[in-house]
Amino acid sequence: MTKPTPFLMRVVDAIDRIDTRLFIFLLLCLNLLSFVPGDNEETYFALAKQYMDPNWIPHSFTFTEWVGTRFLFQHIAGFALRYLSFEQLTFWGRMANFLLYAFPLACIFRELRIRNSGILLIMQLYVMNVNTQSFFGMEWIFGGFEGKTLAYVFVFWGLYAMLRGRHQGAAACAAVASYFHILVGGWFFVLVWLYCVIRERDVKRALVTGLTYAAIVAPFVAYLGSYLTDSRTVINGVDVDWVYSFFRNTHHTAPMHREGAMQKVLPRVVASLALLLVCAFGFRKSKDEDVSRLNTIVLITLGMVFLGLAVTYVDVHGRLLKYYLFRIAAVGTFAAYLLLYAVAREWMLKKGVNVRGVLAHTVAAVLIFGLIHIGRNVSRNIFPREDRELMELADFMRRHTRREDVYLFRDRDELSFPRRTRREAFVIFKFDPGGGEKIYEWYTRECLRRRLREDPAVLDSITDRYRLDYLITTSPTSHERLREVYHNSKFYLYGVSTSK
Repeated sequence: MTKPTPFLMRVVDAIDRIDTRLFIFLLLCLNLLSFVPGDNEETYFALAKQYMDPNWIPHSFTFTEWVGTRFLFQHIAGFALRYLSFEQLTFWGRMANFLLYAFPLACIFRELRIRNSGILLIMQLYVMNVNTQSFFGMEWIFGGFEGKTLAYVFVFWGLYAMLRGRHQGAAACAAVASYFHILVGGWFFVLVWLYCVIRERDVKRALVTGLTYAAIVAPFVAYLGSYLTDSRTVINGVDVDWVYSFFRNTHHTAPMHREGAMQKVLPRVVASLALLLVCAFGFRKSKDEDVSRLNTIVLITLGMVFLGLAVTYVDVHGRLLKYYLFRIAAVGTFAAYLLLYAVAREWMLKKGVNVRGVLAHTVAAVLIFGLIHIGRNVSRNIFPREDRELMELADFMRRHTRREDVYLFRDRDELSFPRRTRREAFVIFKFDPGGGEKIYEWYTRECLRRRLREDPAVLDSITDRYRLDYLITTSPTSHERLREVYHNSKFYLYGVSTSK
């Protein structure tokens, strides 16, 4: 490799002189800050808004739901939405989240002796998109603003405590994370406990670590248990766990069973298996303490996700899969990025390679891709182009329909439409309840919509059973119950008559 130019070295030196917390915060903001709510933000903000203001969309089926595990987030977001729009909360919520991330991440990188130039390399590659943040299972950490992302703030503090050998502190952080997202915190605790057992080989310490988590999280589990024990798994012959795990969330809960898995998931599974073998038979021999600690974390998380993968072929009803067995993959993947950096650094030091020189060339290449990604984020999410046809349709609905009217998008969902119109949606695929009677009803409605796409006569079954005032399509359709009331270049709006 050619010797880096003085200019490149000055760039690296300048980057390394920035306060690490500020550098991480700015890097996340440049890549991910947005005025455009993501799909999850549209979903969780709407649920929070409805929870705090039931008259927002009165008597709504879609937006009225037991608060459950989102208790803290729905109060935070619901309160904020009294004063902020969805777009404003997306922007300020993400910014606050990134600021909270910066502090534990700076501690982690300092513990691993990684300077800002290395942080740029690791973080920029990790946050490129959701597919770079997880082995497989499409779990992610850095992105929108929701209960899960707040939970990961405490996961990072817990990860720092793990690296420092403070397992009880890590368990306490996992418990606090559980209050924001029970699965994020719960699966992280499993990692903490296994790490404690493997690294310390001390039964008493492992027991105290487990009791620490249990004591802190027990009140929340008791609160959730009253609901979970009352939920039926089979309703009118429909297995609602199967609906949740295999009909709605296959990409998260059973990735090798999703459509296109051979092309989208299998290569990632193979790459993860290769990493597992390298960690087990290669990196494990390293004497470097950073490599040793990170390698243990990566091995545990890979073991957990491959065990989860095996479960997907046995748990055909989704009894276990609904608990998101691959949720820990994002933490494991982040640790894998750190591990690969630490291994490369150790190897170069042993070989007498100029680490700073190699890093300068690598950072230059990553900066190019990073600037492209940042440019795309700014153009799409800071200065987005408005969907004019959708806005026109929403404006027509607001001005010419009643507050209690119910609409259905036949061909595709527009997640922002309900908040723009304050009208009830008959069903939205993204708004799947966590279980119980409501997910059965949601599934029934979604199946009717899918049948309607193929057979307009299904409209009779819908209107005989439910209230439906308007049907929205992306192509002309005909039925004796339908009367066109508006159309533009993308959408057709039909009034629905209750009689033929």
